[in-house]
Amino acid sequence: MYSEILSRKIMELKKSGQYREFVILNRIRGQYPLARINNSNNEKPVVVWCSNDYLGMSQNPVVVEAMHRAIDIIQGTMAKGIGVIGGYITASASIIDAVRSFAPGFIFTTSLPPAIVAACYASVEYLKTSSIERESLHKKTEILRKYFNNAGIPTMHSSETHILPVLIGDAKKCKAAARKLLDKHNIYLQLINSPTVSVGTERFRVNITPNHSEEQIIQLTNALIEVFFLFDIPFQG
Repeated sequence: MYSEILSRKIMELKKSGQYREFVILNRIRGQYPLARINNSNNEKPVVVWCSNDYLGMSQNPVVVEAMHRAIDIIQGTMAKGIGVIGGYITASASIIDAVRSFAPGFIFTTSLPPAIVAACYASVEYLKTSSIERESLHKKTEILRKYFNNAGIPTMHSSETHILPVLIGDAKKCKAAARKLLDKHNIYLQLINSPTVSVGTERFRVNITPNHSEEQIIQLTNALIEVFFLFDIPFQG
């Protein structure tokens, strides 16, 4: 019975364009953001524009907001923020004690392995003394925004960081455009469909890093212009 229910639900997702297909990317050591597609006959490297695997790219907006408002709890990520894995909160001793005692997400989560903790510690210590990565990130973000704005590519107003959500507004078009970018232009973009976002707000989540070159930014912009025309995706007014 359950197999039939799951199969029916999967078919509904495929028809609506919300079914998630994962691309296996093999990082090319020392050449980020370049990667190769697993089991692909295409020998050209793919330019990756997604998060979770880079170092010290930005201040966590939750942390910044908490600092500004003097909120009692600050939470952050050790994945997007410092290029490892995991997350953290900082707070008063009483709040931390309450979380340890009552939060299921903490109680039933296995502790990070010592090697991961050591990597997080090394990243934090490095970023305490280096601002090169952040400064480069901010500069590249401004360049990418400029190219997108000049091309009429609609960056959603919710973006206040280096993550630029590009509005597509249709699940099927979003998925088809992502496939075209990968197959024709060797560009990997992370598409975000419902239920992660509301229906009608489907988007690409473009993550710039200091390692992306201006040439790659131009390539991405031109490729997006092409797929916008190809799939009749609205440009910004």
